[in-house]
Amino acid sequence: MFVKYGASFLEAKGEIYSWLSSLTNEKFVFIGAFIWLASWVIWLVSSTEVVGMLILVVTFAASRGIDKIAKVASIGGIVAFAISILFSLLSIFVLIQGL
Repeated sequence: MFVKYGASFLEAKGEIYSWLSSLTNEKFVFIGAFIWLASWVIWLVSSTEVVGMLILVVTFAASRGIDKIAKVASIGGIVAFAISILFSLLSIFVLIQGL
């Protein structure tokens, strides 16, 4: 969607504001652009919090010893392997059913 907008408005310098201004009046354009940027900032802050929490969890686990991390990594590896096998089997099933 953004590539299409970008291709349509090559000369525009205002990004989302320029795109919306071609559709409606300036009041709605300002509100739309503000909501867009505000949601981007909220997403950025929330994703930073998630990464920070993940770092805290890993640090806590590391302070308890490498054995705990090894167990979690082992379980995660087994689950990832099981999911890939399940996906492969389901793909083969869908392929056979489609023929």
